[in-house]
Amino acid sequence: MMTKDFDIYLKMLKEKYPPSKLTISLDTNFDASDSWNGNGYLKTVLPYVDILFPNELEAQGIANQLTSGDNASVSNNPNEALEILCRLYPNCLFIVTIGEGGVIAGKGEVLRLEVPIGKQIKKEDILDTTGAGDSFAASFLFEYLVQSNLNNNGDDNNNRLKGIVQNSCQIGNIGGGICVTQHGAVSKHYTYDELKFRQGNDYSTSNKNNNTDMEKL
Repeated sequence: MMTKDFDIYLKMLKEKYPPSKLTISLDTNFDASDSWNGNGYLKTVLPYVDILFPNELEAQGIANQLTSGDNASVSNNPNEALEILCRLYPNCLFIVTIGEGGVIAGKGEVLRLEVPIGKQIKKEDILDTTGAGDSFAASFLFEYLVQSNLNNNGDDNNNRLKGIVQNSCQIGNIGGGICVTQHGAVSKHYTYDELKFRQGNDYSTSNKNNNTDMEKL
């Protein structure tokens, strides 16, 4: 929960730890007040956030708020909201979940990705969506940190980032997908090995439509 001086605490963390030792992520909630400003602290906190996890409605609400509340600037389009957020905070990685559409991701001018949901989850399998977003974020972050700590195989930074985010979005989609097939958020735990096994089944490298670069708006 964002409170007064929270940005000072984040700034202290950033100064104390190098990027290789610290990742600050923020998972947003729906704002019933429709103010989308984090009790007035959002603008001061976002410069210190490495990864933001809004869903499509939250991304649109935040983008609208950051552009003086002009709804026409976003037009209820999560892709346009992503563009606005990437322009305003180019050092932050934005992971926008869009339900059955999977995920769209962006960072500054260097990354745009669209990753669909996996093949194994069908509508008739969905029992309860409680905790799906948290399961997605936890699965994404685990894979993101694992991949980020692997040795660079000679890829340039942009291609490496794309590969890391692509894999992490796939794992996040699978983790969220498993969650919605059971009642409650944690009634059945799943392992990293299970996520990786399902990734191999759901996201075949031969299927080029699984992950696509988004055209710039």
